[in-house]
Amino acid sequence: MSLNSHTDTLFHYTKGEETLLSILKYGLKFSYSKEDIIHDVFLAIPMISFCDIPLIMSLEHRMKYGKYAIGLSKKSLISDYPEGLNPVNYIICTQQYKAALQLYTDYLECKSNWKAMIYDAQRQGAPTLNFKCDGFEYFGVGLNNKASQSNAWNLFNEIGNKHRYAISMLGNMKKYEYSEKDKTQINYDECEWRLVIPENAKLSDQSLCKWYWQKKEYETWRRSVETPFVPGAPPFVFDVSDINYIIINDESSRPIFLDKINKLDSICGKIMTKEEKSILISKIMSFDQINNSLDTV
Repeated sequence: MSLNSHTDTLFHYTKGEETLLSILKYGLKFSYSKEDIIHDVFLAIPMISFCDIPLIMSLEHRMKYGKYAIGLSKKSLISDYPEGLNPVNYIICTQQYKAALQLYTDYLECKSNWKAMIYDAQRQGAPTLNFKCDGFEYFGVGLNNKASQSNAWNLFNEIGNKHRYAISMLGNMKKYEYSEKDKTQINYDECEWRLVIPENAKLSDQSLCKWYWQKKEYETWRRSVETPFVPGAPPFVFDVSDINYIIINDESSRPIFLDKINKLDSICGKIMTKEEKSILISKIMSFDQINNSLDTV
């Protein structure tokens, strides 16, 4: 038995059997998570959360987040999403968070300066210029003066870099502990990993991913929709080979759950072969089994 306190599996917990079946059929959906690290600073981030707590140590976690779970290969997810997937950086001192916020503020200032530069150039008759470079999309004007071109290009790169670094840091930070009234929760115990959608990432031809920086704006949006899922975001999909575990709550529900699995003809929208369905079924276990294994230790 491994003595490592973390698993080679990333688990996503949910509260119901039907939700677990929906995850298998369609994939995991991105939703907004509200973060409260510094007083008076609000941020709602689009993400999917996982944890790598060993199953035999997961009782407290599943009591909070649900008694059903899917476990995906950590190695596969890291390989497929080397930048978007990260373990959470739990912080005690808020200086790191303030530094990330300052970097975001610098990005906004660069963006404002860029717009002013483009506006002045357009007033002087500079032609419109659109192109893509290194993943960034440039909308601006052509500048005839070489010095102006150099300054504009440097500022354009600075905007992209500062934004990318800031949201990468902000999207993966969380308080070490959270206190409300006389109750304290140690967030660090949750061993959280996150798959975060960057701010302004293209979700479709018509929409970009929105991060919420104002509590009132987020709450207004949340009241207008039925779920916290990110509108327009495609689900996070996986293959049967990526699945390490499918976990149900108790053994008594296994026959009914197996019957529903047998009726599935696809996984994350892709048709399953008979062999894949057999492999899928072999991944099913229950928390009853896990609890029984603890009783025998």
